[in-house]
Amino acid sequence: MSFRSTLALLVLLVLLIGGYYAMLSREETTRRQRVEAQRAFTHTPDELVRISIQQEDRRPTLGVRTGDEKWTIEEPYSLRAYHLLWNRVARNLAELSNERIVEEAVSDLATYDFHDPRLVVEAQTADGQELTIVFGKAGPTQTNRYALINDGLVTLIDDDSYFELNRSLDLLRHHHLFDYDPDEGVHRVEFAWIWTEDSDPAEPEGPIPGDESMPVVVEYEDDTWYMLEPEPGPVHHETVMEFVNGLLSETCKHFVDEPESLADYGLDPARARATLITAPGAAPQTVYFGDQVQRDGETRIFAKWADEPTVFTVRQGLRSKFPSSPTAFRERRLLTTEAKQLRLIEIDTADALIRLERDDRGGWMLTEPTGYATDQRAVSEFIGVLTHLEGREHVTISPEEAGLDEPRAAIRLQAEGDETPRVIRIGDPTPDGETCYVTQDTGTPLTLSAAIGDNLAATELFRFRAKELVQFIESEIAEVHLTLDGNDYRFEHTGRAWRVREPEDHVWDSQADMEALLDAINPVRAVSLEASDPGDDLGHFGLETPMMTLAFTMTDNDISAPAVLHVGSVAPDNSRHRFAKLEGISEIYRIRQAHIDDLRQAIQGVRPR
Repeated sequence: MSFRSTLALLVLLVLLIGGYYAMLSREETTRRQRVEAQRAFTHTPDELVRISIQQEDRRPTLGVRTGDEKWTIEEPYSLRAYHLLWNRVARNLAELSNERIVEEAVSDLATYDFHDPRLVVEAQTADGQELTIVFGKAGPTQTNRYALINDGLVTLIDDDSYFELNRSLDLLRHHHLFDYDPDEGVHRVEFAWIWTEDSDPAEPEGPIPGDESMPVVVEYEDDTWYMLEPEPGPVHHETVMEFVNGLLSETCKHFVDEPESLADYGLDPARARATLITAPGAAPQTVYFGDQVQRDGETRIFAKWADEPTVFTVRQGLRSKFPSSPTAFRERRLLTTEAKQLRLIEIDTADALIRLERDDRGGWMLTEPTGYATDQRAVSEFIGVLTHLEGREHVTISPEEAGLDEPRAAIRLQAEGDETPRVIRIGDPTPDGETCYVTQDTGTPLTLSAAIGDNLAATELFRFRAKELVQFIESEIAEVHLTLDGNDYRFEHTGRAWRVREPEDHVWDSQADMEALLDAINPVRAVSLEASDPGDDLGHFGLETPMMTLAFTMTDNDISAPAVLHVGSVAPDNSRHRFAKLEGISEIYRIRQAHIDDLRQAIQGVRPR
């Protein structure tokens, strides 16, 4: 192809592309002109500074723009506005479009029910221009409505646009309990109960109706909540968050803008007060709460803002989140630090001193006393108990009175970054015997269930020791020596299968039976420690003549064999347990009877050749 032909094709391509974009531009211009021709008004939403909405048989609601996307309500009362909805109304009014023009000039108002309108919307622009739209009856298709624009043009407006403008005062007003920006959060919250005529009888010189009880004040700083009053300290974070979130998410209903008497609503005096401050230096917002009332089939509570006369209702469930006492928000957990930060646990009781230290891999080691493997699961469970353990109530009492100067038990816990250990102390029972005195790891005294306190004070070393009496890797076992119910057995692994060496001339009915035998004894775990040093009285446990003895020969002399296990009689108080001991160790344990039952079942697979 010649250069001239190529150039001609290129010019043609440019002309085609240019023509295509010109066509698209004309279509967009035509579409825009068509839309503009259908618009009822020519103003933008930002140009509208006053909007009045009058629903059928109701007083007008007048909203006035006070700033960028900010509004206030001036009629029928001076009220805070729901800015988001007013901006939506302004946008829908400015973008209102005609479906079809019915008359260029209205001939008869009654024909379209404009004399008895369903809705009247009036607006004013910043330069003083006034706009009016009157909605009459529904159109022929029942999907639109007749509208009179600026007392002249009669048109049809779709029902969706009508709905967007047909807003009641209850929707247009501010209806959240507190005004705050979620991006900024909350800085401080206060709460106080208020004495009323039906409060508990007061002392002769005590509080009178209208007096507040001791306030509860919490403050949010450094990503956590702290209590400032009645006493500085940590708070129960989940409880405080539930209370704060309840206040922030509450929606107000059933507004009474001109109450005759606040006493009719239990608001003179009120029963409680909540105050919220969104940021340091911000103006406080206060709400008072009054009596309960039935509305729309649910129980609600009367309330009012401190700086407005309006009475409204909130959900009765909000009351359940109020602090029941000045100490209700205080931290009640015994362990207030994060469990994953713990590096040392030391339990000092009347009978033992137990020390656990976390190693570099995150596991726990028994370092006092030494010589025992550690039950990692038991340590994790103990930490879990401490993490979720909560006291009942805070108390003011001296350490001497509570038995906390010389506690029954002290649990010392050192976390990452702690210079000295925190201490949880278990003291004396309270006078009623249902609880006992304890301290949190911060040193704050409170009460705890007596049964839980007794259990902590009786913590034993065995709880944290590894419970496996017998545990092995099957490939490392050369022989299993078993005496069971007076019969001797010896099983040898030949490399390919297990053989019965004793009794002679016997074989396994199936290798699966030998696997069942191994499963029955790997592992054998102690259920509990029955006696640390029984002396010579083994007959009491059926261990002078054990009903079962289990021993192993390993494939390599360098591999340590499990200790020989002896099993004695059934525990008299629990038929599911048997007594057992390891050869060379004085301790008596309990193991599960299920090990013996499974062994007996498996050994039935041994038969004469």
